[in-house]
Amino acid sequence: MAAVTAPDAQTEAAGTRNAYRTDEIEGIGPAYAAKLNAVGITNTNHLLHKLATRKDRNAIAEKTGISDKRLLSWANKADLMRISGVGPQMSDLLEAVGINTVPQLAQRVDVFTLREKLRLSNEIGRSFVRTVPPEATVGSWIAKAQKLDRVIQY
Repeated sequence: MAAVTAPDAQTEAAGTRNAYRTDEIEGIGPAYAAKLNAVGITNTNHLLHKLATRKDRNAIAEKTGISDKRLLSWANKADLMRISGVGPQMSDLLEAVGINTVPQLAQRVDVFTLREKLRLSNEIGRSFVRTVPPEATVGSWIAKAQKLDRVIQY
């Protein structure tokens, strides 16, 4: 989980963390990482900002041969990973319980139920993380998601 760039001012203010390398995101292996690197996308900050709009995603899809749907999925993960404590594995676990975007996380109100869904998905399904965070941490993610500026346009 190596951070590769310093956070921007809004990221810092929102209590979020540094960027991850693109290949740390589930589904971006060496072949996709090379295609993304060729167009200047080497970390999650690049993914988020260079894939923010449908027009951006279509342009990158055209250049790389990667589908715009896949690019959007990766941009959504990068968006979730702006929240401190949500890294590559945790973004996969959130996705497993139906939270694919920051706005979806921001709309959650029942912290206990979300935490239980995360715990059950992690224990019964694929083990994404060693320990599912406590309710207080999950609640802080929701609060941070509510404060983050919306970057991705759908």
